[in-house]
Amino acid sequence: EGDYKFDERFGELLKKAHENDYYAHIMIWVAPGTPEWLYEIGVPKVETDRKTNALGEKTKAVNFPYYLDSLYQEKYFKLLSAWAEYIDQLPDHLHKRILFVQSCEGSTGDGWGYKGKPLDKKYAISRAQWEDYRIMVWGRLKEMFISKSNRPIKIAVNSDANGDKSDRWLEENLGDYGLKMGMSSHGYHVSDNQLR
Repeated sequence: EGDYKFDERFGELLKKAHENDYYAHIMIWVAPGTPEWLYEIGVPKVETDRKTNALGEKTKAVNFPYYLDSLYQEKYFKLLSAWAEYIDQLPDHLHKRILFVQSCEGSTGDGWGYKGKPLDKKYAISRAQWEDYRIMVWGRLKEMFISKSNRPIKIAVNSDANGDKSDRWLEENLGDYGLKMGMSSHGYHVSDNQLR
């Protein structure tokens, strides 16, 4: 906890983007790949019935944090806050390379929390609960990357799980924002798409 590798994971790549005149959107995946120490300190580990990982590789289990757990949310927002502070203090030539910060509140940046269904039904999250959780995350990102930032960055969200409430919140609260439209391209040239 608190041992963030922002220079390694973002700073070095932004330097390469600057050297090659590229622009980027940035994000932090929360799952899969959730650090094991989170589960060790009490965040519930949710195992699903999915038998392939995000890259289409067969696996025994795909695990996710229980996003509605208060301890998970505490650690998640602590990470995002430290990340926002890091991004805000970047030199101008690197900061301007960032076009959007993508909200990755669920699995792989998609609009849903889990890949597959939880084996333990007590960790199932309804559409309404998930929509409320996403809106809460977006509000925190707005606070960190726009309201409290010296150099605001637009927020991008995945649109594949949005409902009327989500869309209305985005329009009323974010103004100019980005939408990830991944679903329109997923069916073409994705290895092992049917298995996934």
